Amino acid sequence: MRHIHPPKNSFGILLIFLIATFTIYPFLGNYFLSQIVFKVLFSLILIGALYVLSSKKSIFLLGMVFMTPTLVFNWISYLLPHASTFILLDIFSILFWFFILRIMIRSIFRQKDFTESLFGSLCVYFIIGLLFADMFSLIENIYPGSFSYAFGMKEIPLQNVRQIQQFIYFSFVTLTTLGYGDITPLILPAKFLSILEAILGQLYIAVMIGRFVGITLQKENLP
Repeated sequence: MRHIHPPKNSFGILLIFLIATFTIYPFLGNYFLSQIVFKVLFSLILIGALYVLSSKKSIFLLGMVFMTPTLVFNWISYLLPHASTFILLDIFSILFWFFILRIMIRSIFRQKDFTESLFGSLCVYFIIGLLFADMFSLIENIYPGSFSYAFGMKEIPLQNVRQIQQFIYFSFVTLTTLGYGDITPLILPAKFLSILEAILGQLYIAVMIGRFVGITLQKENLP
């Protein structure tokens, strides 16, 4: 696949949508309002991720193929909260995140601008967390009872619109190896996926630190 050059500030725009998702909707007291805001912000993340691909038409169109059903089922799952719609949303989301991560990682390692590389790296880190959240949610939707919930979280019904939000929380707790223990994987696929995410999170940080050190040393050695 040929290298694409993301539009200027596209990583910054995507990062804003990602940060907004984590800092706005959790503090909205009204349940229905918070769910709508979450769906809107998630839609903006999908659109922002697709915008990163917009400089190359063929890749952009392929991204549309992955993004469109994800966007559609994002809202269908809200209007028709059923196990099947959540499973389809998880599957399409996983496919889209895998596709976008491949493109973004290639772009970051060819990016010479420090700021764009930094923003892109942060976006990739967030998207890795969202990818694993969808995989955890898919496991729970296919095999109900794959996770145990503490501190009253078990009261959240399965296939509820809040389920993915709980797995986003669990995913980032795992990615950063915090391990609070309020959500615990019970079956082997969930356990080994958690191990994989924790290892990947640490390796990614190490690689990115090395990448930025290399960029800094390269600039210092320029005449």
